[in-house]
Amino acid sequence: MNAVMQTIPISDLRFHQSEILDKLSTAPVVLTRQGRETAVLVSPQEWNSIVEQLEDLEDALAVAEARLAEATGADELLDWQTVRAELDRSNAPELHDQPHVAGT
Repeated sequence: MNAVMQTIPISDLRFHQSEILDKLSTAPVVLTRQGRETAVLVSPQEWNSIVEQLEDLEDALAVAEARLAEATGADELLDWQTVRAELDRSNAPELHDQPHVAGT
């Protein structure tokens, strides 16, 4: 999906439903409310394609994680959010207690 998304005020749906839905065959449509992006409309085919790609990527990630666990002898791998949270907790006192030295 490399198409440029069209932006349409959500109020246009009231009187131009058919035209807007027809546009979905070429690209997703971004709906705005008061100038801010609120929602994205995609065709069912595009949605199914996105879901299928996501499932394929999740499967590939699971295989990569299993291979990494096997190669490292780890019983369980931590997800990135857990690692990041632990790093933040362990480094937080050090980061805040160190004085700032100009030029370093």
